[in-house]
Amino acid sequence: MTLNIYRILTEIIQNIQKHSKASKVLIQLIQNESELTLMVEDNGKGFDISSSTQGLGLKICMPGQKHWRSA
Repeated sequence: MTLNIYRILTEIIQNIQKHSKASKVLIQLIQNESELTLMVEDNGKGFDISSSTQGLGLKICMPGQKHWRSA
């Protein structure tokens, strides 16, 4: 699981650097008894996930994810 988290986080950070024009990024890894949550927020321009073409980056991050939300 550690390697999967690392790969997902690496892909997210690369996407933020490449596309979002963010100046701030907040990364949180929260674990409780039954769940591990990786939350990444930035102040970049964002995108609409429903109208975006799903590139390789999103395909890497999405499999097996129960929750995915873009604010």
